[in-house]
Order: sequence, then C-alpha cells, then structure tokens
Amino acid sequence: MNNRKDSVLKGIVLRCPDCHTQLKEDELLCPKCLWKGSFSDGVHNLLPTKLEKEKLNEDKIHQSANEPVWRDLLYKKKLYCEKFERMWMQEIITPETTNFLELAGGLCYLSAIAKYHRPELVIWASDVSPLYLATKSRSVRAIMDVNVDIYAAIDAENLPFEDEQFDAVFISHSIHHIGNIEKMFKEVWRVLKYGGRFLGVDIASPGIKKLHEKDINERSIRAKEFGIHEKSLRYKDWQTALCNSGVPEFKLLYEPGPKTKAQRARRIQNLTRKIPIWIKFTKQNNLRV
Repeated sequence: MNNRKDSVLKGIVLRCPDCHTQLKEDELLCPKCLWKGSFSDGVHNLLPTKLEKEKLNEDKIHQSANEPVWRDLLYKKKLYCEKFERMWMQEIITPETTNFLELAGGLCYLSAIAKYHRPELVIWASDVSPLYLATKSRSVRAIMDVNVDIYAAIDAENLPFEDEQFDAVFISHSIHHIGNIEKMFKEVWRVLKYGGRFLGVDIASPGIKKLHEKDINERSIRAKEFGIHEKSLRYKDWQTALCNSGVPEFKLLYEPGPKTKAQRARRIQNLTRKIPIWIKFTKQNNLRV
C-alpha cells in the first residue's frame, strides 16, 4: 500500500509526529523530514519514528493475548460501559459536539458506544498499540453493530494533529500508563477546539502512606513484568501533574459513588482505598497554555 490513506480523515488536519510539519490533505508523508505513516488492517499508523521501549512493549503484550473480545467486554468492561452511558458521556459530549477522540482506548469500546448513541459524530478511536487496534479493537464494531470512523495508532504525548481539531477528547483508566502525564494534558489542550471539552477518568491511590506504598509496589510488579509505564498517583499527585502541565482552570473531582456522592466524603474514603477521579477542562477563547 502506498502512503495515501484509503479513507479520508474526516476533516482532521494532521501534522508530522516527528517534526510537527503540517501534512498535506489525505497524505501520510511529511514533506520536510519524510516521516511516513501507513494504513493497514483498517488502522492508521500515526506514531513517531522513535518510541520509548515502554510504549513499544504495549504492542508486544498483545502478540500473545488470546482472550475473546466478547468475554473481555462482558466480564471486564461492563462497569465502564455502564458508567460511560450513565455519567461520562454526559460530561464530554454536548449537542454541539461534532467529533470525538478517545486516547489510549485499548478495545475502544467506549468510542463504539459514543458512535451508537451519536451516529452523526466523527469518532477517532486510538491507542499506542497498532496490533491491539487491528486485531481486537476493530472487532468491537461488529459486536456493537456500529461503524467507528477512524482507528489510529498515536502517541498520547505527541498527538499528530494540528491545533484546535477536536470538540471532545476522552481517556478512561489509562492516564497512569502515560510516561509524561503533564505533556499529555498539554497536548490535549492544544488539539481541543475553543469550547472543546476534555474528560479523563482514572484512579487516585489511597492517601495513607502505607497503603499508597502498597499500591506502588503492586503496580511496580506489573510494570516490571510487562515493561510498561504503571503509575500510582494520589489525589495530590494528580493535582501537581495538572498544575505542572500549565492547563488553566482544570477541575479535579472524585467520581460520585453509587452511595456516596459528596466530594468531602469521597476524600475521606480515599484515605484507605482507591477512588475514581475525573479530570475536566474546557478550552476557553481567552485562555492559552
């Protein structure tokens, strides 16, 4: 296959992930540094030429993974599907939303749910692993009977898009796998249109030192086993990362629980156990990073 895509990119303007030169319409070849993307097995590979070993290992993990997608959706992802339909989608998608980018989506089943409820949206489903997208994520479309528009392998710390391209950017329970979280937040802000919304969902590690250290150790074992990034972040660590990113007027909230919704009560619960958190920001016309 040549360097041209065999499908249009739905009005999104790309830039080279290596040198940040704007690419010509529907081209995956940089006129400046000659970076070359590809389109294979239904996936656009928009990754930079060089990637950290942890990101490359994300792709290797799936070479031997053989669990059926339907089983993963039914038993592991059911709660997240319900949360997306009940809470997350209302936070990120508005009547004015025209396109939607999911970062580090893995199976990208939440992109499929968004397309099911809002078929007119242009949906970009992405992950750093091209293999996962090609062999697992795209099969979700058939299971859910929807047609996600674009599957793209991208680096969340180095988004291959020009400024102000997306109305909504979303990431669920994957931020702790990102190497440079501050850079990811800054990149998201850059590619959001004015008025565009970001929602990131992840986990705040327990606040008590002993329990936080236990979480660090457990995640370190997994990180060493698979050679990937695996961070343990307390609420205050998330706050620090957001402040360091330079993103203005962000909101860091505990996700309302089924029985406990008050922020103060959730903060107390977070002393001894992990609690989901929301990171939200909207790009305003008068605010810049």
